[in-house]
Amino acid sequence: MPLRFFLCAWITWFGWCEISYGFDNSNWEEKKGNHFVVYAQDHSSFTDDVLREAEDVYQDIIRYFGSLPKDHFWSWENRCKIYIYPSQSEYVRLTKQPEWSSGFADVRKRTIVSFENAPDFLESVLPHEMAHLIFREFIASDNRQVPRWLDEGFAISQEKNIRVALDQTIQRAVQTNSALSFQDLTTMSSLHTRPTDQARLFYAQAQSITRFLLERRDPSYFINFCRLLRDGASLEEALRKSYRDFSSLRELEQEWKRHVSHL
Repeated sequence: MPLRFFLCAWITWFGWCEISYGFDNSNWEEKKGNHFVVYAQDHSSFTDDVLREAEDVYQDIIRYFGSLPKDHFWSWENRCKIYIYPSQSEYVRLTKQPEWSSGFADVRKRTIVSFENAPDFLESVLPHEMAHLIFREFIASDNRQVPRWLDEGFAISQEKNIRVALDQTIQRAVQTNSALSFQDLTTMSSLHTRPTDQARLFYAQAQSITRFLLERRDPSYFINFCRLLRDGASLEEALRKSYRDFSSLRELEQEWKRHVSHL
């Protein structure tokens, strides 16, 4: 699996810090949709593709959250802003992002930033960053009850183009008894000091468990799970009250491993 994927997953968290974008809106053209405003300095087919894909992905994601947390969620003045720089060099120079970055999100400003024809932006970066923004807005961005694996797992689960590779990674881990324990997974908040292989396994396992929860029942179960976390329930309490199949993380772990073994 390409290293770029894991670096992009990390930059999502880094991108929530204050970053100087170098925006001067007088030089940007707007293209508006129902839930997004795409800004570009020169209109192109890529900006059209970005707006169309963003609206489609938005509909895919919000079905997991039922009644959204506020009126006019991501509409009118609350629309998400997407800035597309004309070139990679200008994007890197003005945002101070590393050269391997294809884009990032700022959750505080409900903004996604990338550049013209960025690699993997439509297929991976855009759905990944949108999922982070919507998930965090629904569940509260500073909610300490939410483990990092659930946040990252939901975002990565929206990247359909990497599922086969991730599933293969997880199948090997379960078969060789090298998957991370749920206890370790839940307590991991930083991957900066972890070996690359362990970080890779973390992201693969996070999306696999999250997809297991998403696909096990209809979306109302996941909605209730997230709502309970949002309202202050612990992870195990939210899991027990929403899915009822699992009385503990240990039971979820056992059922998930059985599921992976039969893929």
